[in-house]
Amino acid sequence: MHLQMGPIQILLMQLLADGSEQEITGLTTGGWAMMLGSIAMVTALLIFCIVRIFSESKPSEHHHAPLDIDTGDHL
Repeated sequence: MHLQMGPIQILLMQLLADGSEQEITGLTTGGWAMMLGSIAMVTALLIFCIVRIFSESKPSEHHHAPLDIDTGDHL
């Protein structure tokens, strides 16, 4: 009988191949803080950008190209 192993099981066996039989646990407190902080920063940046884009009531002049563009070609 041949036992089929998935990529996760193979990776775990390679990680534990040094002979230590440590149990793989979740994130440490610092890991949680880093993960939650980065998610909060990206979410805050996303909300800031969306609010900034949609809050402008009337587009100003610098958002549009001029009607007459001089290309230098004279006929």
